[in-house]
Amino acid sequence: MKKNYSFKKYLIILGCLSLGLGIFELYKNDKLRIQFRYYSTRILVMLNLIDYDALDYNKVRYENFNTAGIEENLDDIYKKLFNKFNRDDGFPLDIEYPGPRYLNFFNGIKQRIYNISMLLDKPGNPLNNAESLVISRTIKEKNWFFEIDLPQNREIINKKLVIKNIGAKPIRNPRIIINGKKNWFSVESVLGSIIKPNMSDEEKALSIWDFLNDNIYHYDPATEGGELHNIVKYLNAYGYGYCDDTAINFYILLDSDHRVFYLKQDNREIAGVEDLANDPDLIFRIAKTPWEFPSKAFVANAASEADLYHTKNNQKYFIPRLPKEHTLDFSLRPEETFIALWESDDYYVSYGIYTTYRPPKYGKGTFIYQPHSAEVFSESITKGKNVILADRNQNIILTADDSSQPASFAIKFDTPYPIIKGRFELNCSTKANDAQVGVYFSQDGTEWWEIAHINGGAGLDLSKSFTNYFPNGYSQPLYSYFLKFEFTNKHDGQFMINNFKIITETQLAPNSLPELENGRNTIAYTSESSEQAVDVELYYVLGKQFLPGLNPPHTSLPAESGNAISFSWELPDKPENNSLVHNFQLSAREDFLIPLAPNFDIITISNQISVGKEWLTGYRTYYWRVRSKYKDEPYGGFSAPQKLEITPK
Repeated sequence: MKKNYSFKKYLIILGCLSLGLGIFELYKNDKLRIQFRYYSTRILVMLNLIDYDALDYNKVRYENFNTAGIEENLDDIYKKLFNKFNRDDGFPLDIEYPGPRYLNFFNGIKQRIYNISMLLDKPGNPLNNAESLVISRTIKEKNWFFEIDLPQNREIINKKLVIKNIGAKPIRNPRIIINGKKNWFSVESVLGSIIKPNMSDEEKALSIWDFLNDNIYHYDPATEGGELHNIVKYLNAYGYGYCDDTAINFYILLDSDHRVFYLKQDNREIAGVEDLANDPDLIFRIAKTPWEFPSKAFVANAASEADLYHTKNNQKYFIPRLPKEHTLDFSLRPEETFIALWESDDYYVSYGIYTTYRPPKYGKGTFIYQPHSAEVFSESITKGKNVILADRNQNIILTADDSSQPASFAIKFDTPYPIIKGRFELNCSTKANDAQVGVYFSQDGTEWWEIAHINGGAGLDLSKSFTNYFPNGYSQPLYSYFLKFEFTNKHDGQFMINNFKIITETQLAPNSLPELENGRNTIAYTSESSEQAVDVELYYVLGKQFLPGLNPPHTSLPAESGNAISFSWELPDKPENNSLVHNFQLSAREDFLIPLAPNFDIITISNQISVGKEWLTGYRTYYWRVRSKYKDEPYGGFSAPQKLEITPK
């Protein structure tokens, strides 16, 4: 018998109509809309009491809040929160700052949901026959290097760099540099790695453009304002942004976002903004190429790209004031470790609520401070009060000079990277039954928020995340913070510290990290300290084995064909494989610093390319070369550069 679904169908239609009318009424009625957003904010605040601990993938930890102290002004807190994220609905703007704990919930929830989904469905290792290896050295010299050879025919995947201070003195700026690359610790060192002696202004600009093509990718900026408008931060902490971020940092109007620049009709001079506004075809002719060149996105969006150049007016007033200069300077305390990961699925920097999505590629830097001696501990204290530290049986003894008063100390943590997470672990014991330990957080060392408190007897164990006290999700990221620890024991003032660890996690750009390569690697260590003892570890994976590289192609003489010139080549070994790919380059420079135009660094499956004569102007010499590979394999070598001289007839 055929079932009758008409009643259910009408109910569904009626429900949809009701929902539509409700949404319409919600947006038509300002008061109702405000109430809806107000109560949705309350729900999200409550959801924030669930805190996923990404340091431990095996549990989801629920915060134990003393809600009695919050209830008295809960409605006031909600209104302040509501105002922060709903300023367009008429609430007053001059409200008191309620503290970071209550402002970081939107971004926190988004990231926690992602982390929980990762917990439920963690991806496996896609590598076949992969080998995980580590290079480790103990270094006791200021400037030191060694060499190591890695296979030429295996994929090398860099995973982790570890630098641990095992000495008794702080180390200023410990650096690892591999093969003389990625020395991006200051503006001067960045430019020094790009600009070579005797370069013209045009060569400098094109070298910067080429450098950015390789090391920056287009993605939603992590923050607003001037945070990304600093060369060192842009390259080392983020590695992604919009075209304006690149242009402001390097004062360059070549589009490294889409890997393009534009030539005037003479194919010699680089076009400026006014040229492109006057003649949009300078943009479209790049996109009309029949081949694939590195920027597919540009070809697909050439019309919108041309719309960007809608004015000839000077746009300098749009450039925001640049922040103060930033470097990657930092000190590694004794018994402190820095760990850099090329990949992360953890928290990331986000300026506002859902304004930035998870970047496709970012890394993580972790600083772990775990002192085991009173001397090391004492040297880290920024502000101490009524506190004496001593060693006893491999433990640290903390004693209040006046046992009737708390003993307290603060420690400042500085990093060269934006901070995304923090956590401390403290285990101590005492003879008193009514001892207390309190832990407090401050962004600047003046205003403090309590993040943990414990009362007890013989054993006191605290382990707490203070991630939500960083302004990630509603303000610019922090690069430093303070933790204060307060110990109260009116019996004898003593605490035996069994474990003390502080973990600070930061975001970094993986492209900025020193990378092992195929063949010989020169690994150099430098620092600015006269005394040091460090353990250095480089973790990497040997991935799939490559096929033998193809020999350079044999090139033929260019041939005229109508309004074009044809370039062709053949592979000497004539491989029987339909998945061959060729990279053809045409340049006005013998050193191939940059192609003639972006659409002449071409990827093709054909062994022949035709170039329109309109691109090749008279009385000029051009150079071309080609290399080949199997699909998904490395390229073989380039053919010898061939010269093409054009003379008008």
